[in-house]
Amino acid sequence: MKRTNMILSVLLAAQVIVFGLGYVFCGSENVNKASRKLLLSGMDRDSIESLVVEDKDGKSIKLTHDKNGWSLPDKSGFPADAAKVDRILGKLLGMESVYVVSSGTSHYVDLEVAADNFRRKVTLEGPKSKKLLIIGKAGSDGYTNVRVDPGPEVYAVEDLKAWELGTRASDWVKRDYIDLDKKRLAKLEIHGGEADIVLERKNLAEWSMNGKPVDKKKADDLVDKAVKIEVSDVVGLVSDGASKNKVDKGKTPLTLVLSLAAEQLPDKAAAPAGEEKKESAPPEINERHVIHLAIDPDKDTNVYCYSDDSKFVVKVDKWRVKKFFDTTPDKLAPKK
Repeated sequence: MKRTNMILSVLLAAQVIVFGLGYVFCGSENVNKASRKLLLSGMDRDSIESLVVEDKDGKSIKLTHDKNGWSLPDKSGFPADAAKVDRILGKLLGMESVYVVSSGTSHYVDLEVAADNFRRKVTLEGPKSKKLLIIGKAGSDGYTNVRVDPGPEVYAVEDLKAWELGTRASDWVKRDYIDLDKKRLAKLEIHGGEADIVLERKNLAEWSMNGKPVDKKKADDLVDKAVKIEVSDVVGLVSDGASKNKVDKGKTPLTLVLSLAAEQLPDKAAAPAGEEKKESAPPEINERHVIHLAIDPDKDTNVYCYSDDSKFVVKVDKWRVKKFFDTTPDKLAPKK
């Protein structure tokens, strides 16, 4: 009998603990696990003209849509990555409530869906509708707390996290500012640094400098960084003198010239069996790309950049292009 009473006492204590935890985190409100519903039902994707994301630190990004697609109006109209925007819009417009976390205002701060305490605010606007989503933290079950303002209910939703909604330009654009075919690169010139460097293909495959061999690994590393340069932020238009001067009159300005052959070049110099390798004719060049770089004097980790093929001046993380500023002809010499 005593054993039975002890078991019943333990079960009762467990129920009290569970009830207490539920009251602490949900108050006297019941968690409503009703059938799912679309939180943005009636909003048509094709009618959305603007998307604004704001984080808790006050940083924000705005995207607008017109006949030319999505762009960043506060970043000189730099084009957004349509695939990224479509993916996020698909998540937002397809967002369903798993259950109602709270139906009142008393837990907004704890759930981080208050007007002044949130993870993200997302505003979607079209000609006839406007919706404000307040996105909070994720619960212990992995679902994210979301409120559709001005409604009082807080919903648990899946497949959406606040960090997916960035507030930097690089979160929404195609990051490849320069994206060229490495196998077509026949010549790389670096002007304006410690000394001019000109790398050329020898026998169509091997890199050389002034007709002399170079360290293959170091040359390949320079080439890899030249054919692919990624954006970290958008500065402005090349036509805007102030933006362009950040490069032209910046710290340690450099110019890269990339000459591309009409066709991909071989990885290795080939010769028929039993024959020595012969000097090949220089490849036919049908493209040249000129890229200008300069270190940000106010923040040494940034580099300003523009290409003669682009109308935009951008920022690049310095570590991506640092070797162009540091490399000298002596450093490219092959190891003895």
